[in-house]
Amino acid sequence: MKTKLLIFAFFCNGFAFFKCFFRYGIKLHCNFMWRTIRLNQLTTFGLCGLLLFSTLTYSETATVRPPVKLTASKNLINSIKLTWQANKGTIDFYTVFRADSVSGAKKMLASTTVPTFTDLSPKPNKNYSYTIKACLGKQCSAFSSISNGQAKAKALGVPANFTASNQIEALIHLEWDIVLKTTNYQILRDGKVYATTENNTFSDTKIKNGQTYQYAVKACDPFAICSKNSKIGLGLALAPASPVDPVKKDDDDILDMIVPVLTAIKKPEPTITFTTAPISQRCAISWDDSHQPTGIIHYTDQCITKVTNPFTNKDECILSGKVPHPEWKRLHHCYNVETKGPTGINTADAATKVIIDGIKSEMNSCINNVMNEGKTLRLLGLVSAIAVDLYSLCVTGCAATIGVVSEYTTHVVNGSVSCVEKIPEFSESVVKDFANSFSVKVNKESEWIYWDM
Repeated sequence: MKTKLLIFAFFCNGFAFFKCFFRYGIKLHCNFMWRTIRLNQLTTFGLCGLLLFSTLTYSETATVRPPVKLTASKNLINSIKLTWQANKGTIDFYTVFRADSVSGAKKMLASTTVPTFTDLSPKPNKNYSYTIKACLGKQCSAFSSISNGQAKAKALGVPANFTASNQIEALIHLEWDIVLKTTNYQILRDGKVYATTENNTFSDTKIKNGQTYQYAVKACDPFAICSKNSKIGLGLALAPASPVDPVKKDDDDILDMIVPVLTAIKKPEPTITFTTAPISQRCAISWDDSHQPTGIIHYTDQCITKVTNPFTNKDECILSGKVPHPEWKRLHHCYNVETKGPTGINTADAATKVIIDGIKSEMNSCINNVMNEGKTLRLLGLVSAIAVDLYSLCVTGCAATIGVVSEYTTHVVNGSVSCVEKIPEFSESVVKDFANSFSVKVNKESEWIYWDM
């Protein structure tokens, strides 16, 4: 449309020029002196000139159309991806807006030069409304149509090894494995939420003797999004033991026969098992590469011009505006050394459990000292081994790293075994199971890190 108007404007002015030349060329030599040109000629030039000016102005201020086919994702983990159809013609950038509801206030999130954007800051399971504008220079289009999106939360793991102990009078003790990235746990009794705790143990004292209860537990994150229920554990409330009548003197001879028999019966060893989980994670060596722009631009409000107030002698901002900050990313690599070990001791024997609970803190402190003994020297050796294998591209099967990891594992196991082998309740087989619960491995982990320039 604007091209046709421009051609018509030039044609109109050209027509006026030739009309003047052929009619007044001999008399005026077409010098266009204002005192000799007729009114209708001035009118012709004026209208055509106005049309030309309007056409040129129109070409500079042409309306920017809003983007179309905006779509927001609803099934991504902790993020919402927006896509739309790229505008036809010249566009400098798009501006993305977000609102908490369809009728809520729109807030600008960022600008991007490509027809896609990923919002990394939504709360899981919350609906958001998105709209965008296309901009050419300082002129932006109207808002596009609204598209609603939602981010899903990453599901937490279900608490494992859930047990309900009914060997203690007047309470039922619950215990389970720790779930990472958990804020708290919900305790369910008989299918309903009964209590919450931040620990991986719970004791229920509000029970009736002789009654059986069904328990389960689920892990919850900071957004109050919880995992599925654990397996069900049954707890039976035990009544206090009845007092035993003193043995009558007349029964002394019978007691003399029973005691040797009871002494000869050997009490079976209590079953003791260990729950394993990561107890230490360290990044032995790390580096960054693949520095590159993401195509996203963030804007911050900053002061552009300041003046000094002569009365207060302080700088005051008289002109502010939005300053663009292009977003960049780099790929961060880390060789993570993960040590797994016993994080829980399980036994159904009440007496053994009381003893274990009493020494658990001291035992954990002993294992921690073993983990940190000579830590700097061993980690330096591991860094050197990994560097050698990286330089050789592991042509020897990463033998250097494997050797140091094996040495480190032996050190942790031998030191930790010395922490428990003197416990009378720990038989030789239990100590062996304790030693086998340790493991060390090296994993290469990579993640993108984002920042604004």
